[in-house]
Amino acid sequence: MAVDISESRWKAFTKKQKLAVDLDDKELLKALARFDKTDERKPEPRLETLKDLAREIPKQVTALVKLKKQLGDKPFGLVKDELYAILEEAEALQKKTQAALDAEEDEDEDEDSVPSALVNPKLLLRQLTMCRKDPERTMKFAFVDAKGKEQPAMLAMHPRMGARALFTKLQAAAGVKTGAYGTAWVDGMSLMLQLDKPLSGLVKKVRAPVKASGFRITKAVLWNADGTVFEQDELAEEAVGDDPGKSTTPPAPPKPSATYEAKLAALKPRIETAAAEGGPDVPKHAKLLDFATTKANAEDFLGAVAALRQIEQLLDKPTPKTTTGGGVDPAAAFVARFTALLPKLKTAALEIKAIASEAGIVAKNQKDYDKAGAMLDEVERRLAAGARSPGATVAESATDAETTDTTQPEDDHAATWQRRFETTEPVYLQVMAGQPADASRLRAVMDFANGKAEAKQYAAASQALDRLDGMLAKLPAAAPATTRSGGNTKLVTYRKTLLDMRKAVATVDAQIDALKAAIPGSAPDENELADELADALHELTEDLLDAVDEAMNAADDEAAPVNQTAVGEIDRFLRDLQTNALVKHVDDNKFGVKVSIASTLGSALTAVRKAMPVPA
Repeated sequence: MAVDISESRWKAFTKKQKLAVDLDDKELLKALARFDKTDERKPEPRLETLKDLAREIPKQVTALVKLKKQLGDKPFGLVKDELYAILEEAEALQKKTQAALDAEEDEDEDEDSVPSALVNPKLLLRQLTMCRKDPERTMKFAFVDAKGKEQPAMLAMHPRMGARALFTKLQAAAGVKTGAYGTAWVDGMSLMLQLDKPLSGLVKKVRAPVKASGFRITKAVLWNADGTVFEQDELAEEAVGDDPGKSTTPPAPPKPSATYEAKLAALKPRIETAAAEGGPDVPKHAKLLDFATTKANAEDFLGAVAALRQIEQLLDKPTPKTTTGGGVDPAAAFVARFTALLPKLKTAALEIKAIASEAGIVAKNQKDYDKAGAMLDEVERRLAAGARSPGATVAESATDAETTDTTQPEDDHAATWQRRFETTEPVYLQVMAGQPADASRLRAVMDFANGKAEAKQYAAASQALDRLDGMLAKLPAAAPATTRSGGNTKLVTYRKTLLDMRKAVATVDAQIDALKAAIPGSAPDENELADELADALHELTEDLLDAVDEAMNAADDEAAPVNQTAVGEIDRFLRDLQTNALVKHVDDNKFGVKVSIASTLGSALTAVRKAMPVPA
């Protein structure tokens, strides 16, 4: 049954019990008082107070246990049950409040993301003003050129939507293809644009939509990814300020590298103090600091500053210490032990992995480190038994076709799959070259089969090929490629490399998902970091798939199967892979997950580029 959460109710309850000793509940009363002041109509602050309250209850139970003898069994039980009832209600309200907050964000997303909103000068003014108020705030931007004299150039900004997706929507809304996109922020009277897709003359062209929105700037600055200025333009004739006689030329804006160095210098003493005092957040500080350093070394200072901000948030609101005898932090001890087991768990039976995963959930959500430790004891026992009898592990996992098909060695499964695939692939390629009406469905089934094989789920992969064979058998046999394409076997080869490119993307997507799943296992509180990494990497692969699909559509035209746009896109992706700091960081990750984004996509892109016919 739900209970009323309030400071007055808790005071009334404890007074009624006439307890033999006073409870040390000052912090709980403060948390309840803060909650009393919240409003359901303002979900964000209400959610924070509920989280604080949920963190405080376990501390109160721990303190209560120490008073059990003085209180007596019955009063102890009543107070403990009341605390757990408050915790249960707080968690229920937390879910409800989070849902309300998500609904607000979804509403804002819908409102700000429709095409009519993207071209609304009032919305642009609002976004630019928010950036000016918070110099550290960044947003994605998209810009499209003017359309003759009847339609001016347009600039859109969004706090959550990806830059490429924003650009695509703005193109559709404006009916204009040429433009640019990237990251934007405001520093005083200067508009900063860091470019993902450049456009000639942007530094001057961006003046018009900014001025039309009613927002005033004195300078527009275009930045390279390494934090150096690419181009800048003084807008003295449009400058405004409190002092009309004052010079309109602003001081040079600080480079992202300077912002990073200043924030690092400010945080270092606090990080060192936290490390000396110990605590559950110290390992997170170290990981985030290492991530920031890696980003800075790659000259991605915006990413480095974002990591430092996460450290700052942890320092401002540290996780309370919970220690056992001897001052050992049970959370840190569990994470260290779990991390040590990860290499062995990679090849363990599904049942053992499930126990380990459950141990992580118990440690993270229930904070019951004794129970979680006992579960890891069981994991170690089963791993040891598997090491003594290799057949046992195969036998245990044989019941799950998604993990191991039979008691065959994995290499045999791979070889069987490869032979099976080589039987289907030639027929599939011949049919696809004929541009059948069901091409998208056929491609989807082939991609599914390849994805399952990459995940070593060979039974499911073979079933997908069986289905594909049935679909192919119902289609009329395609004419030989040499007849259809006038003997142009190079075009057929090029189309095949595009299909192989899709397979490579599916492989990389599976690796990204595996890394995302592994990060919380070795760092239980880093779900947000895992999500951010995965989102950024999936955005890269989605962009690449868009380019591949466009190239496939162009390849249907035998007279002009390749255009300069397709060539430019493939070359751009090849360059990006060689310089992308995030890709390099993930490929060299320390979480025990094999990731090969640069080599997998790079090889496939190189094959596509070499097979490309000369543009018409």
